[in-house]
Amino acid sequence: MRDVTGPQDFVPEVDVDSELALTEVTDALLAELGRLEPHGPANPQPIFLARDVTVVSHRVVGQSHLKLALRQVRGRCRRLASA
Repeated sequence: MRDVTGPQDFVPEVDVDSELALTEVTDALLAELGRLEPHGPANPQPIFLARDVTVVSHRVVGQSHLKLALRQVRGRCRRLASA
């Protein structure tokens, strides 16, 4: 196997549904995504990709939430995420 595989063969891959800019993450988009619930094996949660994102600040809110301030060359976004 060593002759036919390399380290690049063991890098995990993620299938992305769509790429978007932080400026596209709006309350309207979140409402639309909410209509896709509930998620499960037959209806997986969508996965999005945002490139060139920097975490400007972060803090834990409560026991299982993370408040993030993100920056992207094309925009900014503040969101609350649950673990």
